[in-house]
Amino acid sequence: MNDAKKRMKKILLAAALAFTAFACKDNEPVVNAPPKDMLTVFGVLNANDSIHYIRVGRLFLPESDAVEAARKHRDELNEAVVVLTGGDTTIFFARVDTQRADGLFPKDMTVFRGFGFLKPNTTYRLEVSLPGGLKVKARTTVPNPPTFLFPPETFVYPGNVEGWYPYNFQSNSLSVSFGEKRRGVSGQREVRPSAYEVRFFFRYGTTPGVYDQEIVYGPTGPPFSGDAGQCPQKYGASTWEYEACFNVGRGFLNHVMEKLPQGAVYADQAPFNLSTRIEITAIDTFLYNYMRANAPNFEDFTTVRPEYTNIEGGLGVLGSVIKSSRYANWSDCSRYLARINNAPRPSGSCQ
Repeated sequence: MNDAKKRMKKILLAAALAFTAFACKDNEPVVNAPPKDMLTVFGVLNANDSIHYIRVGRLFLPESDAVEAARKHRDELNEAVVVLTGGDTTIFFARVDTQRADGLFPKDMTVFRGFGFLKPNTTYRLEVSLPGGLKVKARTTVPNPPTFLFPPETFVYPGNVEGWYPYNFQSNSLSVSFGEKRRGVSGQREVRPSAYEVRFFFRYGTTPGVYDQEIVYGPTGPPFSGDAGQCPQKYGASTWEYEACFNVGRGFLNHVMEKLPQGAVYADQAPFNLSTRIEITAIDTFLYNYMRANAPNFEDFTTVRPEYTNIEGGLGVLGSVIKSSRYANWSDCSRYLARINNAPRPSGSCQ
């Protein structure tokens, strides 16, 4: 009986292989979808910078060779017109191509660069067009910059010496509070960001006076919405109608301690030094929606990602950000724990 079952399995396997061979005798791929041709546009406008970049590409499904079609479309982008307008500003972009890192295909990227200053609470409209009539449009509204509320910017040290506020980076309850105005002086409703990111920057060196290395901490996870980070304590009283907090804890200190090399580490410790900077980035609605839709938080490969774009007539995203920065000093205990400037252990508890 067992031998008969084995022979039957062999016969069925042979029949399946034969069917597969006949069914796949034509190994040329057949594309049933109609040919498509549209523009892809990706750009994040930084209101803190005067140089802006827009990446433009072609999304196509040709019936001919894809590599040849990509080369042809890339040449056609030489005639693309890229213009950004908003308020009293018009920015014309010029093509300045760049390349990806080795090992990625295609390596060349078509990028357009423009120069101009952007204003917060202002809507900017982008238009990308080709001579053949292919055109896409997009818009973004630059949010207002967040304003630091706590800790304060400056601090008076013993001897009546003023400097940046000394942060206790070793505190588990360390947080950064910032506020947003909801209405302008004229009564016009201002643009509130959809989300925020917080980063810490620390410049140091291994030679006194030479601070040529940097450690970046953050953003710690996906952008957080202001509604999810409201402060239990109001620092701005009636001046600010909206406040948000970002809980740092010991995260920044632990990250610095992990990344610093063994041995002597030096950083500028003048009262007003530039070694440690805290940066809050306000993110507009379109960019935040795109980041949420493409966040790598799906559970399995069968999850269907939502498709998001604010490019009219194409794919991609046009967003904007604006940043606020504040410098900080390290408390005596924080410097000791991070082994900065051979700081001695301060008196009292420090851990």
